[in-house]
Amino acid sequence: MRHHLNHKDTKNSLKLQLIEFFFRSLNFLKRKIFFYKKINLDRTDIELTLNPKNFKKLNFKLPKGYNLRFFSEKDSFQFHLLLLKVDMGFCPISYWKKFIIPNGFLVVEKSKTKKIVGVGFAAVHPNSIFDEIGTIEWLAADPKVFGLGIGPIIVSYLSEMLIKENFKKIRVNTQRYRKNVISMYEKMGWEIEKKIIKI
Repeated sequence: MRHHLNHKDTKNSLKLQLIEFFFRSLNFLKRKIFFYKKINLDRTDIELTLNPKNFKKLNFKLPKGYNLRFFSEKDSFQFHLLLLKVDMGFCPISYWKKFIIPNGFLVVEKSKTKKIVGVGFAAVHPNSIFDEIGTIEWLAADPKVFGLGIGPIIVSYLSEMLIKENFKKIRVNTQRYRKNVISMYEKMGWEIEKKIIKI
């Protein structure tokens, strides 16, 4: 198996567990508030797949004042805060880290403040019995940086990583209401494979 992010020590593990517990609780409360306010977004999942031959790398450059780098566990709090801000739900890093490909977890941060404004990772799909399916997971960008190409830059790098890993299938899930995200993937050669109805 292609397993990866190393667990450095018990202290870091405990800190990560506390951060995850905090954000799991916040997300639970947020979902309850959405339910009571009857905010209904169409959360039908859309699966997109990428044929490496169809991949079109976008010519976006990272804007001045931003850095693209690898994720480290000290970024966990900011990572979860960003996901909460963009209404993506809770990502259990402690679960995903065994599936993330080497150097496959990327963040974009503001150079001066070190504030994380974009995230995403490439991983072996957890249900992939023989590690044959690669996936992009938990892609998010701060709404304040929309239009700067942060999301497309992360997707472009992650797509290339997955192609280099020679997966038999490369896929990503998103929701039908995220039309801008779907359009971004399609511009890079991704195609809608199927709609997954959640019951």
